[in-house]
Amino acid sequence: MLRMIRRGCRALCGASCHTIDQRINGTGNTVQLANPESKNVKIAITGDNNRVTVEPDCVLKNVSISIQGNGHVCHIGKGCIFEEYAELCMEDQDGRIEIGDRSYFGSVKLSTAEPGSSIRIGQACLFAYDIDVRCSDAHSILDASTGKRINPARDVNIADHVWVAAHCIILKGVSIATHSVVAAGSVVTKSFEDDGVVIAGNPGRVVRENITWDAKRIIARDSP
Repeated sequence: MLRMIRRGCRALCGASCHTIDQRINGTGNTVQLANPESKNVKIAITGDNNRVTVEPDCVLKNVSISIQGNGHVCHIGKGCIFEEYAELCMEDQDGRIEIGDRSYFGSVKLSTAEPGSSIRIGQACLFAYDIDVRCSDAHSILDASTGKRINPARDVNIADHVWVAAHCIILKGVSIATHSVVAAGSVVTKSFEDDGVVIAGNPGRVVRENITWDAKRIIARDSP
């Protein structure tokens, strides 16, 4: 069953909303949008028993949610802001993208592929622009002797209050702990379990410890 919905602001969620396109092909799919402020949002689902939830007080600008397969869950927490552009892509089955409350995104691509894989982003995170987070290599790398695949998907977990600066790539299997910063242009290929570190470089490594951060620009003369 193909369901194609194009709703204007007043029909869907009041004067705060512009346009949300839903193209849904399958059965048992649910899309729950709690009155987001939105502009140019596209939700495309092909498959069965998938669920998309956007909690209250979110801002969605130029957001594309693409789901192919069955049993996926995409959950965006309360008060999240997607300011410029975002792609959330899910393939195969039983994937999860979970975003905690009050997280901010400039431009980002989040990709899950392979059954049961997930990306989890905590509360009050800040993602700048041109950021790629993925839990799969998308294609197979095989051992030439045995033919066995050697690059399966691995989950990505980003804790609460993590700042990811511009032009970063976060690859499969990575965990980043609370209050940490990923410096601009970094490629993160392994996990960092200690709270409050600055990760920089390609591949990413810890360049400073015992830090936290504030989205407010604090002028040096005002610092303690």
